[in-house]
Amino acid sequence: MQRKSDVKSWVKYFTSAIIGMVIALVVCITRGIFNQTEASQVLKILCDAFFIPGVILTGLGLLSIATEDGTFDGLQYSFKQMRNVRANYRRDASTPKSYYEYKESVKKKRKIKWHSIFVGLAFLAVSFVFVLLFNRV
Repeated sequence: MQRKSDVKSWVKYFTSAIIGMVIALVVCITRGIFNQTEASQVLKILCDAFFIPGVILTGLGLLSIATEDGTFDGLQYSFKQMRNVRANYRRDASTPKSYYEYKESVKKKRKIKWHSIFVGLAFLAVSFVFVLLFNRV
């Protein structure tokens, strides 16, 4: 019997793959893949269609690595404080009073999106295969 965490991780991979496939399909349709008669043009469009979601998904995963290290904590804290000042927000017990308290509160919530990185790399690998096929035609 599988654990819930195993099922949740496969759902994340599957969702990332579906998002990538939707992006690839949109790219194929906008580039007119169904109107092409030459094999080289079809391979070129397929290469582009898999490269774009590969770069997007891999980039999002790499951003999650940077975020996990706390790279953007200062920006997030600043924007939250500006929003609070602008909205005349009153602090309650759960609102961090200092930047240090904010960093400690968000440290536990961060996770690297490995599923996005691996699925994005898979899309890039498929794109690379289409480049090789394109160069042979």
